[in-house]
Amino acid sequence: MRKKVILLGLFYGGIGLIMMVLGLTVFRKCGQLDIKIKTRPAVMPMAYKVYGNREVEDGKYYLSKIVFTNDGKGTVRDLKVSYRIPGYIEWTTPMEYTEILPGQTVVDLFYPKFPSKILDVLNVTPASVEMKITYNDGKRDREEIRRADFQIRGRNELLYTDIPEEEIVDIRDLYTNVDLLACFVTPEDPVIKYFTQQLQKNVMKGAGVGGSQKEIIRFMQALYEFELASKLVYGGTLGLPEKVGDHYTMVQHIRLPREVLTGGAGLCVELSLLFCSVAQSAGLNSGIFCTSRHAFPAIIANGNIIPLEATGIGGEGLGGRMSFKKALETGMKEAQMFFQGGSPQIGVAIKFLPIGQLQGQGLRPPDLKDDPDLKKKIDKMFADLGHDNMRHNGVRVNEPGFTGRRNYNGGRGGNGGNGGFVRYSDPNGIYGFSYPAGWRIMRSPNPYLPSLQLAAVSPSSGKDVEVYFFPGVSDINYAFSSIYNTLTQMGTRVQYQPAGTVTINGRQYARIAGMSSSNMGAIYWTAYFTTSSQGVVGFVIGSVSNSLNTPDLLTIRNSFRVMR
Repeated sequence: MRKKVILLGLFYGGIGLIMMVLGLTVFRKCGQLDIKIKTRPAVMPMAYKVYGNREVEDGKYYLSKIVFTNDGKGTVRDLKVSYRIPGYIEWTTPMEYTEILPGQTVVDLFYPKFPSKILDVLNVTPASVEMKITYNDGKRDREEIRRADFQIRGRNELLYTDIPEEEIVDIRDLYTNVDLLACFVTPEDPVIKYFTQQLQKNVMKGAGVGGSQKEIIRFMQALYEFELASKLVYGGTLGLPEKVGDHYTMVQHIRLPREVLTGGAGLCVELSLLFCSVAQSAGLNSGIFCTSRHAFPAIIANGNIIPLEATGIGGEGLGGRMSFKKALETGMKEAQMFFQGGSPQIGVAIKFLPIGQLQGQGLRPPDLKDDPDLKKKIDKMFADLGHDNMRHNGVRVNEPGFTGRRNYNGGRGGNGGNGGFVRYSDPNGIYGFSYPAGWRIMRSPNPYLPSLQLAAVSPSSGKDVEVYFFPGVSDINYAFSSIYNTLTQMGTRVQYQPAGTVTINGRQYARIAGMSSSNMGAIYWTAYFTTSSQGVVGFVIGSVSNSLNTPDLLTIRNSFRVMR
């Protein structure tokens, strides 16, 4: 009997042991990871320091985000995540998560610390980020490698937004990356530092830049009038809408301040970046006003903002050049428009960028290499101007050999002007027209409308003329529809109707009458489109008042010629 009890005990003990082993193995509750990966479609080399800093703007500039959710009934333990970017970054030290309970979610963000060699990328280059994920699901150790592709854009490229197209609801959504312009302000660039020293030595005669408004204005004038004297001109660069991954964005090619200075031309944003780079290098704090159509720089001092219209340097092909005083006055007027939300002249106010503050928050420019050849070019620029003509405070601003400046009344633009009008001739010889001498020419004023060649804008009356060109296109309806679609996507309400045809200077134009409105107000306009051997050419005459038959606007219309 006793033996039978012992055997029965051993039997049930064995059953219990087996059940315990099965409970710890076969019937053990396991975790199950659901893994979702989101990767930025592209990175910009000029912002490589930003991507590696999780503190910048609350960490918004990560490259990859992995969301781990435990959908199982057991606990996931010892999750480790490591990244690498072949050719740039080797496997990183793993991030570790001790346990993920059932139903719990963990988010891991990757902030890549790119090496400076990323600045050598000049054109769009495909790249990939690899993710090594290891964990224990309660049964066994698991490891998997995931991969996501992205682009490394060219060094000079800025992508203005990374919001998916379907999420864009306001024009400001098209400029979510505008803060990254701070990375293009390069006061520590050896070339910019050298230029600043030469400016202080040769133009300001060794004087430093103090904190008084008088000294600040003196510095701004020295820089502006050096640009006039060296015949630096306002000229556009390529900006085109592009699909990058699932994102629709404007890709703008932006020359570095050193390239603008020594290359002799700059778009409004590039001239602003150059101005701010030199100002920051001289110890001043600067900022940039950014709108949907324009950008212009400013100095920030003693709680005040002193703006300047940097494109006032103009160029002979643009109808003349502003004096420093006029450029300062224009900047003040534009700043007032900006703080009121914008205007038809400058577009919708997007953001004012305080450069010193942004760079202090981590939007740092890259470390650029010294370039002795560019320094020699700077030396030649000063030598060609002649030190005797550089007596700023000064600079003998009325000496033609130095400034070469022209204001808009009587400027030398195009073929000259008669009766208060200036003739503009397209550099490619496609079209030309006359406009009032006091108006301002803006080349490629809207980066989201690459067909918009230029705008001539009245600084006071709310009138303007815009010229559009669609190379290789023969369908006027297609050309006009592309403008309409872009404007409506940007939040502008457009109403229009065909208004027959009209002959101007022997060429027949399709005429369209309409009105565009936004939170900035309404503009009444008439558009004229024609076909040429080069493509569709069109011009739009507009006014904030419902009067398009004034003498100045009629003169513009009747002067328009398509030459090819």
